[in-house]
Parts: sequence; structure tokens; C-alpha cells
Amino acid sequence: MVDPAYAIRSARDEDLPAEVEVLNRLTPEAPISVEDLRHRRRLNGAPPRFRVDLVAEERTGGPIVAFGELEPAGFAAFDPRRGWLQVFVDPPRQGHGIGRALADELATRAQAHGMEFLYTAVRADVPRDVAFLHRQGFVERRRSWLSVLEVTPTCLEGIPDGTDRLAEAGLRFTTLAEEGGDRPEVRAAVHRAYLAAREGIPTVVPTRPVSESEFVARNLEAPGVLPDAFFLAEWGREYVGLSFLERLAEPSSLLQVFTGTRPDWRRRGVALELKRRGIAYAQSHGIARIRTYNDSLNIAMWTINQRLGFTRQQEHVQGERRLAPARPGSA
Repeated sequence: MVDPAYAIRSARDEDLPAEVEVLNRLTPEAPISVEDLRHRRRLNGAPPRFRVDLVAEERTGGPIVAFGELEPAGFAAFDPRRGWLQVFVDPPRQGHGIGRALADELATRAQAHGMEFLYTAVRADVPRDVAFLHRQGFVERRRSWLSVLEVTPTCLEGIPDGTDRLAEAGLRFTTLAEEGGDRPEVRAAVHRAYLAAREGIPTVVPTRPVSESEFVARNLEAPGVLPDAFFLAEWGREYVGLSFLERLAEPSSLLQVFTGTRPDWRRRGVALELKRRGIAYAQSHGIARIRTYNDSLNIAMWTINQRLGFTRQQEHVQGERRLAPARPGSA
């Protein structure tokens, strides 16, 4: 039961700065901005999606001390049966039942809405968080981790430029900026490349193909988009590989959002060359580090990242919870 000194209510837009403060204190390794959070919530809450945002605050009118989110699960692909639940409690206020109360309320809302599965992730090195995951009924399904590359003038030594070798196979490397990211035909082609590159990549949540409009909104029109750091490998008239970075709230860091190649172009060094170009971009723009996330089952990408010098920094436990059907009239 939550400490009676705190109250839970629906989040409002004016709560976003306080929520971002809490989140960035908990995850300083990957800070976000108010604009980032607002953009993500707008996309994840657009019909027919169902999402719930709650905050916990002091009843005496004090600050927001925690917040919880329930949003569609999956890699930007909507499945009404599956939700992603996360709770963030400011460290000094942990241990008062706030996180449990938020999680219980979000699970109740998900159940009433007909969701069948919930997913979440917690830091593996924080025993309190892992215990919380299990108390909430989640079963561990996978591990993932944050890895970081410290960008230095010499970090690409030993990584040969593959441009000429791959050109012999008919590949041309370009960027979204060069191709014209606002051109409909380019957006359509990049979307096709993304869908093909996603094939076979392991994720804890079963995925569905994301529409072109949603892909564009999330990856070509996001607040942190960098068209000149959105690298493409073209063969014939189609893109067969892509790798893109985004700005973070921390000016000295970039997030490696995605790297992938069409299945018939894998194991030829295309992904390595795309990521090499991203690191070269960071070197030339004074970036101190690149952060990215790896699924524990995606050995091929982790092998590439290790070769490039990324080191594992933080491991996460990914959990799944099956919800019982809601009782009639409970919604």
C-alpha cells in the first residue's frame, strides 16, 4: 500500500519537466529532454493505441516524486494485446510503496483494456529493482545491455574503410541528407530497407511490421534526428542497409538507434562499414561517446560492436507477465 503522504493521479503535460528530472536522475547514462518524452508519448498514445501516464506527488503540494507509463509494446509496431510498463521513482522516495502502487494501477488498467501480456525491464545490478520485477509477477525472458564507445581520434585504428571493397559488389554509401529525407520516394525506400533489415533480429516482444507513416514519425521526424548521421547502403535502386544515430539531451553523446542489413546482404561487412561511418561522423563532430543497446541473443551485432570498441556498461533484465482476463464489468 502506498504511503498516505503521496497521491497518484493522471499525468498532465505540465508534469513533463518534473518527470524528465526524475528519469534523468535514475538513468544519467541516457538522458532525454522534455521534447523527446513529449514526442514519444504523442506517438505512442495516438489512436488506436492505448496508453496511461500516472504521476505520484506529495499530498501537501510537494513535487512529483515518481511516474509510471503503460504504452504499446514492441519495436514501434502496435499490438493491442501487449503493453510495456515502466515505473520510475526518485531514489530518495523509494521504499514507500509508490512504485508498487503505480505498477498495480497500470496493470489494472491494462487488464481492463484487454491486454494479455505486459513487458518491462529493470537494471540487473540493482537488487531492489530485480526483486520488484518478480514481485509484480514478471518472469525473466531475456537480458539486454547498454554499451558505450568512447570516441577518440584513434578509435577506428584497425578498422579498414570498406567503401572500395563493397563498391566492387555494386554498393554505394550515402546519407539521408544526401538523398533528401523529405522526398516521398526516399522515405518509402528507407522504410522498405528498415522492414527488411528487421527480419530475424531478436526482441523480447514479438513485433509486427511498422507502417511507413509511423516509421517516418519516429525515425525521420524525431527531435534528435540527424540526417547526415543516417547512413544508407544502396544497391541498384534499393537500400539494403541502414544505420542511424540521434542526438541525446547530453550534447557530447549520440545514441546509435539502429543498424541492420537486408538478410541477403548480411555477413559481407555492410553493417560494419555503416557503423564505421557513424563513428567517423562522431569523431568529426566532437562527440565524446556513442551509446547503444544490445539484445543478449543478437550475437552478430554484439560481435560487430566489440570489434569497434564498444564495452558493456549496464545490463537489464527483461520480463514478461501474462495477465488474467478482466472480470466482466471491471472496465
